[in-house]
Amino acid sequence: MNKLPFWVDRAGRLLAHLTRRWHRPRTCKIVIFTPGTAEAEADRIIRSMGGRTVKRLPLLNGVVCELDHAADLTALAAHQQVTRIDDDLRVQAYPFFCRSWRPAALPQPAEKIPWGVSRVGAPALWEDREADLGAGVSVAVLDTGVDLNHPDLSPNLAAGVNILNPRRPPKDDNGHGTHVAGIIAAARNGIGVAGAAPRAQLHPVKVLDKDGGGRLSDVVQGLEWCIRQGIRVVNLSLGSPEGNPTFAEAVRRAAAAGIVLVAAAGNSGPYPDTLGYPARYPRVIAVGATTEGDRVADFSSRGEELDLVAPGSNIPSTWLNGSYRELSGTSMAAPHVAGLAALLLAREPGLSPDEVKSRLRAGAVPLPGWPPEAQGAGLVNGPRSARPALLSQKAEQVGQEGRSVLEHGDVAESGIDQELGPGDQ
Repeated sequence: MNKLPFWVDRAGRLLAHLTRRWHRPRTCKIVIFTPGTAEAEADRIIRSMGGRTVKRLPLLNGVVCELDHAADLTALAAHQQVTRIDDDLRVQAYPFFCRSWRPAALPQPAEKIPWGVSRVGAPALWEDREADLGAGVSVAVLDTGVDLNHPDLSPNLAAGVNILNPRRPPKDDNGHGTHVAGIIAAARNGIGVAGAAPRAQLHPVKVLDKDGGGRLSDVVQGLEWCIRQGIRVVNLSLGSPEGNPTFAEAVRRAAAAGIVLVAAAGNSGPYPDTLGYPARYPRVIAVGATTEGDRVADFSSRGEELDLVAPGSNIPSTWLNGSYRELSGTSMAAPHVAGLAALLLAREPGLSPDEVKSRLRAGAVPLPGWPPEAQGAGLVNGPRSARPALLSQKAEQVGQEGRSVLEHGDVAESGIDQELGPGDQ
């Protein structure tokens, strides 16, 4: 039998080696390094294990790296400068109708206050001052982006970022983020809809792709951007069925920086213990969904970590190309709470994230017949949550005018009690 020429044999061996290398399973992991580990040193460690750095996570002194196989992970985890290795979890937007994705389109209407915004009592807080509309409070929407030219959103749009492609604007190519943004802060301009905080500043942070999906590392980078920008409220109408230490640490650092974090509970109800992450974390306000009949929506996730419920069924809001649509999901419930948080911070800028959460829970209206695992503290109510600030404001007015608040009924006139149903007072 004739042997192959030497160069043919070597070429075949080289091709076989490259084929095995190219087709070898590769995995992306988040690697967190010990404090003081420089970027160049982190890259060197990753390369020494046969991997490569994909993106950096300065907030946590970590990187996302691509590795060849499990043996690399074992060696990397044992390195003295590596604190831990976590999965770069998949995260997803939380609209309930994403499976059919054919929500009803609405025409360009005259301005209407959506039923959800009314139900949480936001209009009762809209008084003459700009602060009563949320002016000056920055709200970031970590989502699929925003329709940057929508007439109901453009008056309130501020700086944003596209985490997925930093060279491009945070333009929405899905619709979910635009819908969420409108619930928070659609402007009062005579058309379309009004958001819960119609003068709050909207900061679009694109961390989800056109299919509504993304990675934990994208969310971490988005939160880091929010910290650097001094954002006060972050809405997270997204989540994952599992969490990890990297997710938890990013949330803790954002809250420690003074950011109120509001997250959708998830759409895995009515089954118990189904809240997603980051909603499960204690520094986050976890929000489930209700119907127009003040019932907890069947799809709304349940769990003992749930803080509040808010309208999330058939919610009209802004959509792509300057249009409007109705959607359902806990994705739609969370921005009602984010908008109310902005209204509270506009009145009392010194409130901490924990104080905002405490106020909102204390002001919630319990729904009869529903356990805490389904509704948390109850249906969020802006006037009840803002009561201390409103009383202080009225007392100041009374002091100037020399008359009693209670004697003349000014508290009722402010709209606090007018938003409460029978038996709520």
